[in-house]
Amino acid sequence: KLREKLSLVAVYLLSCKHSVAEDLKKRIWPQDYLYSDIHLYSFSDLENVISGVLEKKLNALIKFTINHVENCKLCLQKGFICELCSAKKIIYPFQVDVADRCHDCGAVYHIKCFKGVECPKCIRKAKYASQRASNLPLE
Repeated sequence: KLREKLSLVAVYLLSCKHSVAEDLKKRIWPQDYLYSDIHLYSFSDLENVISGVLEKKLNALIKFTINHVENCKLCLQKGFICELCSAKKIIYPFQVDVADRCHDCGAVYHIKCFKGVECPKCIRKAKYASQRASNLPLE
């Protein structure tokens, strides 16, 4: 779960200022697979899982990346508003305890809001695609 979270928040830094992306890469090198291929482990990583070293490293990287997102004007604007409840608080895909992503379109919602409902964005996309296919005016 930590590697999934790191992978989701790393996207923000890698698309931000060049120096921040470089800083992340320097902090994690040569283990960039920790965020780019979350199911890949080296033998050393497996030893570090048992000793707790990997968890500490991942938590430190996550803290660094989230701190950046929370303090960067550009990254802050890449958050989402839950379309299902319209709460004003911005949510991010890396907030894995409160946010969930649609597997089809990538929209982000609160877990509690998204449970058992269809994605509104996917419904709209399907509706617009259907209207285009039948040459009806878009609503």
